[in-house]
Amino acid sequence: MPSNEEILLKLIQGDAGAQWASTHIGWKVPQSAELAVNVCDWDGVDCDHSGTRITIIQLTESGLAATIPSELGQLPYLERLHLDNLIPDGAGLTGTIPSELASLTNLVDVNLAFNSLTGTVPTFVSAKLQTLNLSTNSLAGPVPTEFYYGSKGHGYLLCLDLSKNSLTGTISEAIGQLQKLETMSLSDNQFSGTLPASIGVLRDLRYVYLNNNHLQGTFPTDFVNPDAQLSEVWFQSNLLSGTVPIAFGQMDKLRNLYIDDNKFTGTVPKELCTDLINIDFVDADLYDPSTGKNVSTCVRLACPENTFSTEGLWPCGPCPDESSSPYLGTQGECYSSDQRTLLNKFYEITNGASWNIPNNNWMDASIDECTFTGISCNTNGHVTKLSLPKANLQGPFPNIIGFLEHLNYVDLSDNFLTGYLSADLQWAPIDHFDISGNKIRGAIPPWLCLTSGLNENGDKGHFRCSLVACPAGTASPIGRESITENIKCQPCSNGANIVGLKDCKDYNPEDAGSYYYYYDAPEMTSTSSTSGSNASRTAGIIILVFSIVGFVIVAALIYARNLKAKKEDEHEALKSNISSMRSGSSWSLTNREVI
Repeated sequence: MPSNEEILLKLIQGDAGAQWASTHIGWKVPQSAELAVNVCDWDGVDCDHSGTRITIIQLTESGLAATIPSELGQLPYLERLHLDNLIPDGAGLTGTIPSELASLTNLVDVNLAFNSLTGTVPTFVSAKLQTLNLSTNSLAGPVPTEFYYGSKGHGYLLCLDLSKNSLTGTISEAIGQLQKLETMSLSDNQFSGTLPASIGVLRDLRYVYLNNNHLQGTFPTDFVNPDAQLSEVWFQSNLLSGTVPIAFGQMDKLRNLYIDDNKFTGTVPKELCTDLINIDFVDADLYDPSTGKNVSTCVRLACPENTFSTEGLWPCGPCPDESSSPYLGTQGECYSSDQRTLLNKFYEITNGASWNIPNNNWMDASIDECTFTGISCNTNGHVTKLSLPKANLQGPFPNIIGFLEHLNYVDLSDNFLTGYLSADLQWAPIDHFDISGNKIRGAIPPWLCLTSGLNENGDKGHFRCSLVACPAGTASPIGRESITENIKCQPCSNGANIVGLKDCKDYNPEDAGSYYYYYDAPEMTSTSSTSGSNASRTAGIIILVFSIVGFVIVAALIYARNLKAKKEDEHEALKSNISSMRSGSSWSLTNREVI
């Protein structure tokens, strides 16, 4: 077993490490025994009352350049580890976070922010953990469900900051296990899927930052809890749709609610249109010189439909001619209503110059767009069909095709499209939709699953997302299910995380970020065939398994809720620490960031 000194000196690496050590007490090998410094007196190191057990390593802004040695996992009494950098363009940590470090059982406060750490987020097992800050690194991949449980639960976690990384996948419903969570920052990542309803059970939650991701779908019914302590909620720059819940207006402590640059429709609930919301970002003066009157305070949350602004909230301006926006908080520009303009954007987004089609005439300004290869129009000259399968289309999925108001047939199968499906598609009367064989990630928007007439949805009362495209984690020979052809999406065992997959073997982990599992249970229909019986039996087994898992989760939630009443005094000091961290922050009004 190495000594404490030997373990700490593993942080001193290369010439840069030696230079750093020369300016910090205790961190260099002494010339003689007389010059030795007790390890508990080294710069940034502290011990418990025994004088032999290291409990704190705090080297914030020290300029240390190193990888995190796995040997730190041999400091069993370590409670606080602060190796955050904070020095702009300064030296910092590289490499991965060792599992040995995450396995320490006495960790209370971990801050590794503002470094260049890579790899995935490990599961920290300490049940005592109260703050975990891994923000502003280069961590990637999904956050495993086990992360939210640790070995004995994280019932005392107050602050979780994973912002400004490259994390993917969904935000697990297991986040509801963090019963004492006050600050949750997952912003500036690549999370997709829908919002977890379990956030609604976190009654101590005050600060929620989920902005700048790819979150989809609507607010779950139980997501907004009027009894919560929410003060700041940032959802801007996602793909969220539906309407803004009126329940936000029942939260008397709410001061910041950013919803712009999403796909919300309708109006901002009048209960949210007060002089208190977003006052620190939007100027108190709401005078509109074009009308000579003050505008509604609702614009502090989002510009109304058919208007836009740089930030998606006040000051707002009307959409230019031949453009509009059905959304609240439109940012940057409105959506063109001219089909030629929309097709030109489609060409640009999908790298039209590299398409593999005969007679690529899309950039010929002398011809009508109805004669473009892959385009068909009705007798009125409106685009009704877009068919470019196996055409080498590349880039993010072109959701703007949803603004082609007469489009009813879309076949973009077997291309190289990435990105996510958004609510833009709801505006076109699409009844045939084939996106199979691409690299599209995330969830299938719920409203697509409920659109009658889209593929086979609505036939004989059947409505399933899998009729639109096989959800991530599943595959079928046509990339979706078919009722008439009795084709089902089958689970993949290789972590496939793209939608519309035709064969699990086609999945390449480098093509798409993380595993997003979705199981769309088959509807139970009567059949006399053996295969139908087997399918029903398989479905029953899966449903039973999910029921058992659901029971375990509910039991865990009840246990966590009961645990909440105990040992309230154990984290008061850390609450003060979090408060001081926030009060020491500065605002960047241009980007709405806490620096």
